[in-house]
Amino acid sequence: MYQDGLNDIQREIYRFIRTTLLSKSRTPSRAEIKEAIRRTSTSSLERDLDVLQNAGFIDIIMSTNGKKLTHHNIRLLGMGLPLEGYIAAGQPIEKGDEPFQRIKVALEDEDEHNYILIVKGTSMIEDGINDGDCIIVRHQKVCEYGQVVVASHMIEPFESTLKRFRPAGISVYLYPAHRDMKPQVISKEEWDREWQIQGIVIKSVHYFDSRLL
Repeated sequence: MYQDGLNDIQREIYRFIRTTLLSKSRTPSRAEIKEAIRRTSTSSLERDLDVLQNAGFIDIIMSTNGKKLTHHNIRLLGMGLPLEGYIAAGQPIEKGDEPFQRIKVALEDEDEHNYILIVKGTSMIEDGINDGDCIIVRHQKVCEYGQVVVASHMIEPFESTLKRFRPAGISVYLYPAHRDMKPQVISKEEWDREWQIQGIVIKSVHYFDSRLL
């Protein structure tokens, strides 16, 4: 999912720093990182940390004399989440021509299975999802009744829609959150043959422009 130029070890180091910060409210020491990722070479670990710093994911705090501190001197800056495109009710997800971008999110929302879409339209406005908002989507193929999902029609006409998923009897209902709009009704047979859940919405983020990395 991430197009960050990091190798697997560097991603593992980042994930361990993030996990330690979330669980212990501090970043790990060099010794803890080495033990967690089974690194024996201090110099190779420092090179990996330098790569993470140069990529903008961590900051290595320096002492007043300009030297690296040797203990808990790592500050996590965050990877952000990849911006995958746009979504509107009944319209395709539009893959933009803009360069790859990331959007800053809360640390607890950073996950390699999560991505960002920008909402176009007002069909989900009563759920607090406004035109121009970013939604954080967790990529998965299954969902529960009533969840807000990205549902895609997988054969022509290809389209994706942002709706609440409410199957009932022999039909699947995709409900907007707008009193003037009616649900999309799909037969269970057609749903199983032609449709697929692309992810569930876990959060809406307002005013994404100021959050671009």
